[in-house]
Amino acid sequence: MLCSKNEGLPSAVIEALVTGVPVVATAVGGVVDMLAEGRGALVPSNDAQALAEATLRILCDLPAAQAHAQTLRQAAYDLYHIQPSAQRLIAFYREFLDV
Repeated sequence: MLCSKNEGLPSAVIEALVTGVPVVATAVGGVVDMLAEGRGALVPSNDAQALAEATLRILCDLPAAQAHAQTLRQAAYDLYHIQPSAQRLIAFYREFLDV
């Protein structure tokens, strides 16, 4: 659970995604992109009720939430791990420099 009012690219969300832990977070900053396409539960900032409801939905069907989070592990790894990120950056520079 990440209930921030402002975030960039929080490492706690990255760590949860790559380890297959379900995520509930406020829809602020980079979190919106990180949890897009069903990768986690997004709730409005400053809405404790929505945060509680999203958390309860996960807890009420924890096996399904955990299974869904496990299916996202590889995608999260590909997006945020240093090796794939470095390979994308190298490919970008090679294309940019026409090497």
